[in-house]
Amino acid sequence: MRKGKRGTPGGSGPAALHKIPPQAYPTLQGQVPGLGPAFFTKFLYFTGTAVPPAHGPRSLILDRGLSRRLRQIAAAVGRESGHDADGLIAAWAWSDSNWTAHRYEVYLMEPARWRTWSQGCSGRQARC
Repeated sequence: MRKGKRGTPGGSGPAALHKIPPQAYPTLQGQVPGLGPAFFTKFLYFTGTAVPPAHGPRSLILDRGLSRRLRQIAAAVGRESGHDADGLIAAWAWSDSNWTAHRYEVYLMEPARWRTWSQGCSGRQARC
């Protein structure tokens, strides 16, 4: 990768850093005995706070507590929509550990989806 001071497409600025989390996750996975995703997603998160924001997903922490909460939310949505009445898909997608790099990348994209969704809601609607 070409390095540049201004974060140009091939450079080493904030834009390049924000391409790293989805790529760093599978690279770090299983490399340090005893330290799993809960540790290295914290490492990626705090490393990412050291630079100004750029376009693309920011690193987020993913640990057992968060995955359990996401599983509860996904199960509720699945029940309400009728697409996952028994919660099996939610349990598979948000297991307690060993998340795939793809699952982490999906997780990184969620805040942008939530912002888009919430911007379409009006204050008068009980549910959006």
